[in-house]
Amino acid sequence: MRLVVTLGNCCVLGRRYFVRQVAALLEFANPPRTQGSLGAKVPEASIFLVEDEALIRMMLADMVEELGHRVVAEAGNIRDGVALAGMAVFDFAILDINIGGYSISPVAEILAERGLPFFFVSGYGAAGRPEAYSDRPVLQKPLLMAKLGEAINSILSVEIDRSGK
Repeated sequence: MRLVVTLGNCCVLGRRYFVRQVAALLEFANPPRTQGSLGAKVPEASIFLVEDEALIRMMLADMVEELGHRVVAEAGNIRDGVALAGMAVFDFAILDINIGGYSISPVAEILAERGLPFFFVSGYGAAGRPEAYSDRPVLQKPLLMAKLGEAINSILSVEIDRSGK
């Protein structure tokens, strides 16, 4: 993998955030070769991804595919997220908490009504998570592949237990 860094990126992102992003990119380039913390092989999942930053959305989609799953629906704004949450067919969703300055709550409400599992990702940690979904996990961005894999395996394991498969 070739990583090109410009001084402009350093100034915009801030040094601490930039270092975390580079660490995540390096882990993405050399992912761990484990099946996650649960050790059990989980089935391939179809995932709905809502993230307003296009590059982060692409990186997340690549990570999901590298983990053996597939992104079947993507949204970069609340309007598209609401539409897809109501009609797309998928196993679970990964939702950024802040979408272009708006809360992800409308999308999360639809998913909850449909009984579909989801978890949040955020650059702010759990602080911005909608109160109604305080029981849902939040992964801190930038995501490490191992943490994303653990979260996906955890959701899939719960769903397998719930369905009795």
